[in-house]
Formats: sequence, C-alpha cells, structure tokens
Amino acid sequence: MTMNLEHQTLQDIIDECVSNDTKWKDPSFPPTKNSICPQAQYDENKYAGYEWIRATKIPSLTDDEGDLRVFDEKIEPNDIRQGALCDCYFLSSLSCLAEDP
Repeated sequence: MTMNLEHQTLQDIIDECVSNDTKWKDPSFPPTKNSICPQAQYDENKYAGYEWIRATKIPSLTDDEGDLRVFDEKIEPNDIRQGALCDCYFLSSLSCLAEDP
C-alpha cells in the first residue's frame, strides 16, 4: 500500500489500514536494503544477517501478553541504544528529548 503522506493525518492513515486490513509501510523508508544505506555502499557480507521485521515480532520489545512495550514507565536517556545502522546522531537527539525537563 502506498500512501501520500503530505495530505494525510495520522487518523487518515489508521483508517486506511483498518479498512484495508493491512499494516502500514513507510513509503519513504521501505523495508529494503536500500533503506539501510545507499546501494553503492551496501556490503552484502556486512548486512546479510539482518532481516526487516516489525517491532511486535522482537521478543525483547513485547510483554508477557505479546503487546509492544518499548519503554517501561517513562522514557529515559538510557533507553536509547545504537545498533548497526550508524545512526548515533539521530539516537543522541532522541536521548536528549528523553531527558526530564
């Protein structure tokens, strides 16, 4: 499903997914190897072990009932962990946003 995000509200996207019984896929960040890095820099050996999955399929992010539970209680800077995507600048921004005022 491809949606034009410019003119849609969050509720529009939710309604479309519910009415079509589908899960949303970000058209600007699809679950493909090109979203990991530019094609010219893609190293099959480096990224071969990675697989795109939904957050609800990651056991460490779900509670005992299988519901997505990314944060416990409140968001704190130590909740942010960098993986292999080299997105430390983005994640450090999230960490700053997680700080209590």
